[in-house]
Amino acid sequence: MSRVNLAYPLNTLWMLTCKGSMSAFRDSTRRVKESQAHVLRQMIEANRDCAFGREHHFARMRDPDEFRECVPLANYEDFEPWIDAICRGRSGVLTTEPVLLLEPTSGSVSGRRLIPYTNSLKRQFRNGIDAWIGDIYTSRPALRRGRAWWLVSPPVERQWTTGGLSIGFADDTQYLGPIARLAASRVLAVPPWSMNGVRPEDAPYRTLLQLLTVQDLTLISVWSPTLLINLVHLLHRSVERLVEDLRSRGQAKAAIRVDSVFRSSGTRCDQLAQLWPQLKLISCWADGSAVHAVNDIKSFFSQIEIQPKGLISTEAFVSLPIIGYPGGALSVRSHFYEFQSLDSQSGDTLLAHELSAGERYRVIVTTAGGLYRYQTHDVIEVIGFLEQCPMLRFCGRGNRTSDLVGEKLSEVFVGSALARLAEQLGLKPRFAMLVPQRKALGYRLLIELPPDSPQPSAQEIGTRLDILLSENPWYAHAMRIGQLSRSAVTVGDSSTCQLRNVYEAKCLKSGIRRGNIKPTSLEIRFDWDDLSA
Repeated sequence: MSRVNLAYPLNTLWMLTCKGSMSAFRDSTRRVKESQAHVLRQMIEANRDCAFGREHHFARMRDPDEFRECVPLANYEDFEPWIDAICRGRSGVLTTEPVLLLEPTSGSVSGRRLIPYTNSLKRQFRNGIDAWIGDIYTSRPALRRGRAWWLVSPPVERQWTTGGLSIGFADDTQYLGPIARLAASRVLAVPPWSMNGVRPEDAPYRTLLQLLTVQDLTLISVWSPTLLINLVHLLHRSVERLVEDLRSRGQAKAAIRVDSVFRSSGTRCDQLAQLWPQLKLISCWADGSAVHAVNDIKSFFSQIEIQPKGLISTEAFVSLPIIGYPGGALSVRSHFYEFQSLDSQSGDTLLAHELSAGERYRVIVTTAGGLYRYQTHDVIEVIGFLEQCPMLRFCGRGNRTSDLVGEKLSEVFVGSALARLAEQLGLKPRFAMLVPQRKALGYRLLIELPPDSPQPSAQEIGTRLDILLSENPWYAHAMRIGQLSRSAVTVGDSSTCQLRNVYEAKCLKSGIRRGNIKPTSLEIRFDWDDLSA
């Protein structure tokens, strides 16, 4: 029996193994307060004898209130001394349970961070992943009839800490349970291990080569929608080379099919539908600044359902999408969550059952990997409830702030300004990002507009943008006294993804893995005085 024929039974088996997590999640949405208290109690009891637990008196704690009294809010820098000790080989530091490995993440502002992973943390992630898989495969049974493409980055070169701990998973399927890994190994359209030894710059092309041989593709799951957009553009630029390489690899049928599709007179959308006729759902970021890119995805795959991803990071699994509901449901069984109002000047926090619809909050997590009251700096808005469970929409990063002369522009504020700019001018941007320019001491908007969007002049866009940014009184003051120059605007050629490619190239050059490149309204990490990578 071929791998293709195995897709339905293996995906169905995977779905059935996820039914328990899906049912438990649904039950937790009806008793959020009790579920969250149980998750916290498990972590406190399990780690009362580790160094962090002894220092913060875990043994005396009885409820979330005592936990919040004894453990301060923390950033990654507060955990660095503890994580350094783990890297040197010390055990029982942040958790009683052994650390399996440290997973690297680029963070949003600082350099590489190392996040400790334990078996319990992996189970917490699986609680969210399994509930999501159970929901989509149950609600959309056609997805089980074919293979899926889960976009993961090519594995980084294996590294080890001085204490002998591995840095990074061998591949992202290690987040999954044993049955799920078995299913994934047989039904992934592009298995992550097939990219072993492939240079990051060659990975998109190699991915296309494999995808073009998969006619039963039913699901695409990527993080950033810009990655999929760039892949579509690469496909259309490289058709002749792809057809030739397919023939040389013994994939004559695929080569003939691809050549025939692109010789037809159909639209780009029609061609993609012919290449992957069974594709039913695309899962990707669709909140925050990713909204612009999602419009492009919809134009390429007009008949395909787009499901926004939940809020997930290397540190924590915060929310998961549910078919039929907007936003993402708080993954109540994954970690213990706290929330802080954007207006709060104190350390006071709210618990999950205390949130209000329409309000925005900063997210704080406590995980079984040893991050206690960890400030993620993600900002969410509560857009409704599933039973008692808050449904969340990601707004941006609360700690990504640009401060050239004291203006303190935050990503959340900039994202709101860019959304209103597009609305006021009737723009349909495929990419929009504000970047600081230190030599000119001001800001530049990088924006790509499709042909069917209004095309105002760069000067008109810049003038309107400065009006919106001047709602920040410190920005307005800096503009009035000449500390900041007027915003410059670069309108890119959306047909070649020029500006998006510049941003991606800068990220890759700085060591960020392709799968960790996240769309953002405000980018402060790189030198933007020129637009070369």
